[in-house]
Amino acid sequence: MTTKHRLVASASIVPRIAAAVAATALLSGACSSDGDAELAASTLPSTNASTSASTAPAEALPSSRVLTPDATTHLGLTWFSPPAPDSLAAIGPRWSEAEAASSVGRVLVDWIDVEPEKGSYRFDELDEALGDIVDAGLAPMVTIAAVDVSGTEFPAWLGEFEPVAAGDAYVAMLEAALPTLRAHDVWLVSIANEPPFADDEELDRGDFATLVERVTAAMDELAPDVPVTFTFAGGDPFIDDPAIDRMRTAVDALSVNHYCLDEGLVIRPLAQATEQIDRYVEIADGRPIVFHEFGCPAGALNGSSDEDQLAWFEVALEHISSIEQIRAAFVFEFLDWSEETFELDYGAVTELLESEVGGDFVERFRSWLLTSGLVRGDGTTRPAFDHYLAVAGG
Repeated sequence: MTTKHRLVASASIVPRIAAAVAATALLSGACSSDGDAELAASTLPSTNASTSASTAPAEALPSSRVLTPDATTHLGLTWFSPPAPDSLAAIGPRWSEAEAASSVGRVLVDWIDVEPEKGSYRFDELDEALGDIVDAGLAPMVTIAAVDVSGTEFPAWLGEFEPVAAGDAYVAMLEAALPTLRAHDVWLVSIANEPPFADDEELDRGDFATLVERVTAAMDELAPDVPVTFTFAGGDPFIDDPAIDRMRTAVDALSVNHYCLDEGLVIRPLAQATEQIDRYVEIADGRPIVFHEFGCPAGALNGSSDEDQLAWFEVALEHISSIEQIRAAFVFEFLDWSEETFELDYGAVTELLESEVGGDFVERFRSWLLTSGLVRGDGTTRPAFDHYLAVAGG
């Protein structure tokens, strides 16, 4: 299960969502309408096995640093939306089944929550969440988000953002967290989730690249046993920018949020699924790949259905099970988001979103989250749930 401190959205999230949409658009930008042209990256997840990519790895990492490849797929689930009280009895057993089949788990917290004041660290909740994952028999990944597309920003106590100072402060926090991370055998730390550098008014790409380089270089010296990355939005690794190249080169693993949707939040043709995964393998340049989020909704407004969701997972999981370089994927999502969760996260900015990207897009966005689950809000399962159990537990 993924744990996340929930934030009430503010107007500042509007340009971030627009930027994320632009990043997703890059995924189809290199594709011709008939699918013949060179495919840009997609939105699929992964696990572990052996790659057929032709690109020679520049500096492949020892496999033990980001999970050890084996004969099974490393799969886990995210679960953000709380269940309705009257559906708990039906949903609980489904989660137990999914958890028993899974092999990895993930905790997602914000930097400001573990260090609310400079040098004042609070790792008790992180320690507890990691303990729950390990007790369930899962290998844990951690995201301690310095920035997040959901609205999380750098701690205010940093003052005006300066990448070297921010990187050094983040490293100091990670050094303090090392006993907790090592106690639970954390196999990867992500320092940000979809940083909003796609928007020129947000985070400068060059500055963020400097921060990433600062953190990863320092951690290689301090704790080479704790690999570090950050999580790209789906299309961002393919942006033609030297700063993006610097980011990809600095990380210990390529971490990406990956979905079956195009820039309009409509499901892509199934034929593109494996080609899109292969593009990630090529651009990772030998580094392990982790899909921090991986999913496909079942909503009609997204051009999808229960059957389409199942078909996507069948193709995607079969393909990634043959690629050793892809070490893990976290399916987004175990349970459909509720209307209440959507309103909590995005209700305050729905009107602004409509003015930025249009009402039809907002409705597809809502449909995506409200039908993203392998399990419906009432506890009944979609066909993809049984497929997940078979593959993850296989």
